[in-house]
Amino acid sequence: MTTSPTPGFAPTEEQIRCGQALLVAKAHESLVRPIVEGYQRAILAEHQFKVASRWADTRIAAADFVISEGRDSYLLSDEDFAVYHEACHLARDAHGLSVKKPDNCPLLEAEHMRIQCENALLRTWEGHSHFSALADAGVLRIEQRTQVIDLTLGLIAPHMKNNAHDMLADLGVHPPVPKAQTHDQNPEL
Repeated sequence: MTTSPTPGFAPTEEQIRCGQALLVAKAHESLVRPIVEGYQRAILAEHQFKVASRWADTRIAAADFVISEGRDSYLLSDEDFAVYHEACHLARDAHGLSVKKPDNCPLLEAEHMRIQCENALLRTWEGHSHFSALADAGVLRIEQRTQVIDLTLGLIAPHMKNNAHDMLADLGVHPPVPKAQTHDQNPEL
């Protein structure tokens, strides 16, 4: 174990474990996000779905609004959403992304895992007389929460494993493996 940059601070094993889990969750999310958002945008661009009539001409969207981002998929009609959802599942499977349940989105699962890991890391401060309020995730504003998580990671980082593969295996996370490119697909190779 290396020494902490903060003299006198020694993280608990639980803090180290939770910090490692959070770093893995963040890495997993950063791998999955561009893949999922990429195929979502491609599907939406191909279909040119317009906002559902129930949302048309509201403060949310104009009737001629074309949905271009996955985060706006709640604006789709039920029929359009069924088409979009099925296309997303096909794209997810084509990219080799795994999910816990067949109807799940890999990005939403990754975000959920990160948030669970952040909450677990915050809870490690329970029982510390000066920091126990940090353990209640609902007490902090988003900016404060982010700062506390970043500070905590900074304090415990020198005590964490250096091997990301082992950290992933500990969590049972299997990140997507990039497909090998051939010379035909990329002449610069």
